[in-house]
Amino acid sequence: MNICKIIKELKSPYKEIALSNQVKQGNKSNVDLMLGQGVQEGGFKWSETDEGYKFWFDIFYGEYPKLTDEIKDNYPDIFNLV
Repeated sequence: MNICKIIKELKSPYKEIALSNQVKQGNKSNVDLMLGQGVQEGGFKWSETDEGYKFWFDIFYGEYPKLTDEIKDNYPDIFNLV
């Protein structure tokens, strides 16, 4: 198990999705934050993302979930669907 705690250490496009969620929840994007930091600390709440808590929990512990078409559709700028 490889714990990935800092956003800048995430693989792309997971890193970009995390940054997008920071912005969606009212913060500036910041790659230097830990993945588990809450909204009040500049991060985002996993359970309030389109991907859900388990998606981010898995990433935190080094397991990268499959990116479904639904997830890709939520981020057209990241997946060049514009």
